[in-house]
Amino acid sequence: MENNQINIKNLKNIIEAILFTYGKDIELKEIIRIIKDGFVCILGEENPELEFINKQNIIKAIDELMADYQDSDGMAVKGVELVHTALGYRFQAQVKYKSFLQCLTIEKPPKYSKAVLETLAIMAYRQPITRAEIESIRGVAVSSEVIRKLLDREWVQVIGHKEVPGRPAVYATTKLFLSDLGLERLEDLPVFTKEDDEQDKVQEITEVLAENIIKLESESNIKSESESESEEVV
Repeated sequence: MENNQINIKNLKNIIEAILFTYGKDIELKEIIRIIKDGFVCILGEENPELEFINKQNIIKAIDELMADYQDSDGMAVKGVELVHTALGYRFQAQVKYKSFLQCLTIEKPPKYSKAVLETLAIMAYRQPITRAEIESIRGVAVSSEVIRKLLDREWVQVIGHKEVPGRPAVYATTKLFLSDLGLERLEDLPVFTKEDDEQDKVQEITEVLAENIIKLESESNIKSESESESEEVV
């Protein structure tokens, strides 16, 4: 049978099926494990063809699969795109279709205040950073509620305490923050020149965060409604 063959073409199809079914970021090592376990069940543990299922060939299959969803310039050409984030690989809808996705749900996604988004933006660019340092950049106080929302959402974390009087907490963003924005590493954030005004940086990244967060929360609501409907059918 064709689906029993271990080659790049079949690996691409299997990976595509895994990513669509998994529904969230999945690490490379987990993809390899799933594929290898699947073929072991079909072919047996002693089959020499299993050696083909290695990191190099899986990455090659993923790169070719990613190219299937892009044009020659690397731009997405379909409604969904395959992205590599800090937490692994996933399929996601293109941002330009977010208006249509929002129409699929009556429930509006939660809105984050300007203070929350600006604080997150400053943390993203100036981490590791303390609350006092954030307040110095924003020019206004940062409430405990703002920090708590970011911690509860798991977009930021306390990574230590600064050795100054009071030993204030030092904050940094998490891998989940990068993943939710469809990014693989902090270096993928928008780049600013040294001449850019500090407030301009905060404003631009705040707008980027707001757009991506609205998209993210809309997709979460759609998924939750879909799961609820499935449970009712069962």
